[in-house]
Amino acid sequence: ARALPLGPSLAGSSWNEAVVVLETYRSAGGKVPRLLRVMEFTAALAKDTEARRALHAWCDALARRLGLSDRLQEHRAQAAESTSAGAEVPLLQVQVWRAGDTQDFSYSLRALDSLGSVTHQRIQDRPVPLAALLTDLRAVLESLAAEAAPGSLPVIECFVTPDELDLPFDQWVYRDDEFFPAVLGADFLCVLRCPELRRPTFLPELRYRWQAMQSGRLVLLARHDPVIQERGAVRPVAAVALTCSSSDLARLRAIALAVGVPGVVWTRSAARLEESAELRELAVRAAPHELPRRVYESRVRAAQPDSAGARLALVWDGPDNVPETLRLSDPLS
Repeated sequence: ARALPLGPSLAGSSWNEAVVVLETYRSAGGKVPRLLRVMEFTAALAKDTEARRALHAWCDALARRLGLSDRLQEHRAQAAESTSAGAEVPLLQVQVWRAGDTQDFSYSLRALDSLGSVTHQRIQDRPVPLAALLTDLRAVLESLAAEAAPGSLPVIECFVTPDELDLPFDQWVYRDDEFFPAVLGADFLCVLRCPELRRPTFLPELRYRWQAMQSGRLVLLARHDPVIQERGAVRPVAAVALTCSSSDLARLRAIALAVGVPGVVWTRSAARLEESAELRELAVRAAPHELPRRVYESRVRAAQPDSAGARLALVWDGPDNVPETLRLSDPLS
């Protein structure tokens, strides 16, 4: 399921039939046969070291024969990430497109269970009021929460256009209640993604930083610092907290995302002293890989919707798992 999130169905196939399907199947824009991708994920999950080496050697030999050695490395990196990330949790991917200056949105919803299988998919291509989007969200979120393992936080990834990075989607109330209103960012781990700001020339660096999240650095940025553009650093900048003035925010945010920094956190709606203090405290307390959880905790602790903790916005954008409905061109082609 992790190797073929939207691939061909192999249910009921014999082993020989499955191999035939996987040898010939290519996803839209895909270059590597899905058989190679499945074998890479199998190798990553193999507990026996010799078995893993043998599978990698087989994939390497086949990729060389097909002239796909460079492209195979992307799938190997994704397989390694899928096994190093720990226990999988349910995921909801929400793509939103605002209709002008209104509160109407067209959107798509894509839910994946803890094994990576798609359990729900819906596209609303005509703009509707936010209330209609929240009604759709509520139905999916209830089943997502029920499926989650005890103590785990289901994740919501909101894909936005570059001009919507300050959209306060984590503060949306998806179910009204007099005493306990259901707020997305307090009930789920909410992050933003914006693939449109990623530069194709820096995609290898994004993969490198994403894999080096445990050893990478989280730095405070009050102004542009060339250190975030350094490629292949031993301890790469894996996340930044933007404490700059509001006039510099959009520029520094765009630069950080363009050069492959996976995590970018800032405070929406202007810079007051207490907001900079919130970001500084966050940077001191959190390692890069802890940033989504730390931002979630800040949102939960926030007493008022307009407090600094509630206005934290986080882009947490890895190199893969971009929904196909975005119709992005293959950056490797």
